[in-house]
Amino acid sequence: MLNPVDTPKNLLPGLRLRWGIFITLCITSALLGYLVLRQAWTLASALRWLFLAAAVLTYQAIVLGTNLDKNHRQDETSLLPGLGIGNYVTLLRGILVAGLVGFLFSPRPEGWLIWVPGILYTLADAADFLDGYLARVTRHATRLGEILDMSFDGLGVLAASLLAVQYGQVPVWYLAV
Repeated sequence: MLNPVDTPKNLLPGLRLRWGIFITLCITSALLGYLVLRQAWTLASALRWLFLAAAVLTYQAIVLGTNLDKNHRQDETSLLPGLGIGNYVTLLRGILVAGLVGFLFSPRPEGWLIWVPGILYTLADAADFLDGYLARVTRHATRLGEILDMSFDGLGVLAASLLAVQYGQVPVWYLAV
């Protein structure tokens, strides 16, 4: 039986507030990315990056918002009041993946920008290793974390594979892997 203090009705507003903060962070990161890329790219290319990154960020915000009620440990039904460090790292990874997706269908970066997709993917991959570890050691491994992790894993691998093909680094058949 749930303690009245731990009922979803009492904890969901706090989790929704964290969701709103994530949305604000998504908007801020997308606008900052656009402003940086606008300095090096044409308006059309920077807007294409912004549109694609914003679409992925919107998807991620929807996944998080619709699954807040799953912020509980596997063996429990009580919601946890916070998202936990593991989920925060996963959400950061999602923002990095969104930035990576933004490079799809855009001109191949030149100069210092050529490093950005690789750096974004490397950081996202490192965060993927770290998020689960942090969730386990802080005893905050949740069903929500699993959902976010699986969602962002697939998206990151797909984006990196598509970019590798787009940039001519691997053949098209690599996408079948």
